[in-house]
Amino acid sequence: MVQISSDFAPPLRIIAPFFIAGTLFYVLSIAGLLSINNDISLLDLRWIGLVHTYLIGFLMMIIIGALAQLLPVVLEKGHCCVGFYPIIFAFLTAGTVLLFLGFWFYPLLLSYGGLIIVLGFLIFGVEVVLTGKKELLRNLSTRSMGYAVFFMLIGSLIGWIMTLGLGGTINSNPTALIDVHAVTMLGGTVMMIVIGITQILLPMFGLAHGFKNTPSTWAIRMMFSGILVYWIGKILSLDWVLFMGGFFIVLSVLAYVLQVVFIARKKARKEFDIWFRSLVVAYVSLFLALVSLVVVGNEGEKGWILFGWLFGVGFLGFMITGHLYKIIPFLVWFDRYSSLVGKQKVPMLHQMVPKRSADFQWGYSAVGMFTVALSLILGNSDLWYGGLSFLLIGSLFLIRNVLWMLRFK
Repeated sequence: MVQISSDFAPPLRIIAPFFIAGTLFYVLSIAGLLSINNDISLLDLRWIGLVHTYLIGFLMMIIIGALAQLLPVVLEKGHCCVGFYPIIFAFLTAGTVLLFLGFWFYPLLLSYGGLIIVLGFLIFGVEVVLTGKKELLRNLSTRSMGYAVFFMLIGSLIGWIMTLGLGGTINSNPTALIDVHAVTMLGGTVMMIVIGITQILLPMFGLAHGFKNTPSTWAIRMMFSGILVYWIGKILSLDWVLFMGGFFIVLSVLAYVLQVVFIARKKARKEFDIWFRSLVVAYVSLFLALVSLVVVGNEGEKGWILFGWLFGVGFLGFMITGHLYKIIPFLVWFDRYSSLVGKQKVPMLHQMVPKRSADFQWGYSAVGMFTVALSLILGNSDLWYGGLSFLLIGSLFLIRNVLWMLRFK
């Protein structure tokens, strides 16, 4: 298990806005889905707008907020430019809002939203590199973050070029790059970060020791290679090279799953808390998403939407929300109570989680997410709207729980 120190964590007031805005964008993206039906197209601009609201406004917002706290802890050194984070937050928030408005109402706003997000990611990347320097290559977790920043910049730049085409600024076919943009951002950025932080967070919260990290090593190598091979296949327009790139990416995910099994076998904590139950839903969703890949060839666009739902909302969504119940209490405790240890009674971390409300959030969200997946399989619109309603209630419980934990005194 990685040795960590919390001496260099940035102030809570800098990190908290990322979690609040992230959960608000989560509510917006789920509520927006209620306005469209389950007979959706991958190229529907309203669908694309909600996907970006979810992936950038919710997932990346919270991931960057968490990394702002986690990176100096792992490197055991403070941020070089912690003042950059309010700027990054402002750029990501403004860029996400402009993208949403652009995809739904005013396409001319897309290029401005895309550019602002690229600048936000660029500032984040510069801060990470200046903070880590050569130590970014010190271990698996920091190395994966370095690779993720590289792919984040390339992927977001491709996305910005696509918005220029959608907004009519340049004469190009934006859909020609959609697969490269998705593979680079979801595989090279999001999954690379997930693989890296799993090495830290699962052992830390599950009290696991003495496991091998060989699968993670190969997961990072195959993900890095898979993305590069996919780029080459796209440039040369060779389908078999594209297939090989995708094959390496799937192997990387399988190696990651094997790493999770290795850690779970050494897990000392047996508590079935909200964090553990969220991870159960996440990994069941990941398994189902991989299974759904088998039917993608037969179902085409519908199959990819099902895969994207299970992977994005099921796996990544529950992975993020589950960890919020561990990360936020730790940040609040460290900010308000660490200096009081030995002087007065301080709360335990598990006392800083609204258990009953968290159970409601988990229950409504799990039922909603699996019901929507079933609606995509059966093509049933009643299940679609019913599942989204449950998911929306779960998202409202989530924003309530995040505010409750941040305000805990």
